[in-house]
Amino acid sequence: MKDTYVIRQANNHDIPRIAEIIVFGKRVAYRPIFENDEKCEKKDF
Repeated sequence: MKDTYVIRQANNHDIPRIAEIIVFGKRVAYRPIFENDEKCEKKDF
């Protein structure tokens, strides 16, 4: 017998995790531009 899985709808409890996934994706996408993470994190804006 084959198991099937249904993806559940996200709720308010999932918002921080979804945001974390989005931010990580953007960091990976823009990594070539900002190669030095240490320097970028210490920069004062």
